[in-house]
Amino acid sequence: MTADEQQSLRERVTSLERMVYGLRQELASLVGVEERPSGAFDYLACRLGALDVGIRLEHVEEVVPIPLLAPLPEAPPWVSGLLNLRGESIPVIDGLARVERRPREAALSDLVAVCSIGSQRFGLVVQEVFEVVRGDGSKIASPGDIPHAPYLLGVIETQSRTIELLSLERLMKLSDVPEIDA
Repeated sequence: MTADEQQSLRERVTSLERMVYGLRQELASLVGVEERPSGAFDYLACRLGALDVGIRLEHVEEVVPIPLLAPLPEAPPWVSGLLNLRGESIPVIDGLARVERRPREAALSDLVAVCSIGSQRFGLVVQEVFEVVRGDGSKIASPGDIPHAPYLLGVIETQSRTIELLSLERLMKLSDVPEIDA
């Protein structure tokens, strides 16, 4: 391949990436806008790989060690399977696999944050849970235009880390997770 052909290919890829970004933004706007908290709120500080993320505590029911999950055939690589939690089957998303957009083997040290949005329950695999933190909604910074992360509500700076606050509603809608009847 010549240098001109390589340059042309790079330009086409860049153009396609911009189109995909635009489509993701449009899709995210159709999903619904989860409001950023305006006052004080609590969030669960967790780790997804190298990222420190926050999950609004009002959506977290409990955190459990990762169990053996029942596979879901033909699910996206970030849908780990079904968790049988006290007789109820709930879908589980691997947060790190979702962020990195590639399959990943679960580690024995992984945890599952059992969450709910309205009547839908699901699990989110995280690598570590740090603590519950009280946040100030007025100090949430915009994540800017991050094309690969339309599920971010914003960024919170603490003394020790930068926390990316997740919109679980968008994460679920954009992750092609099947709804499971209890």
